[in-house]
Amino acid sequence: MGFNPNELKAARIKRGITQKTLAKMLNCTDANYCMKENGVRRLFVSDANNIANALKLSPREINDFFFANNINSKDNFSKTRVATG
Repeated sequence: MGFNPNELKAARIKRGITQKTLAKMLNCTDANYCMKENGVRRLFVSDANNIANALKLSPREINDFFFANNINSKDNFSKTRVATG
């Protein structure tokens, strides 16, 4: 699982920010942001970072919205950790 558009939309609305306002904050068109928020258009890491900063998301919210709790999973981490040495 990955990006959770419903959680992101709820956080935006909870903060009283419209899609149009957030799009301006992110320097993109209303339509572009709408498609990203609804999962129609691909959301890049840079987009997630910019949205997180604009909405002042907590680390937990960032994890829940963009990574679907995979970051804190011990099993997931051990499977994806890069070997060193």
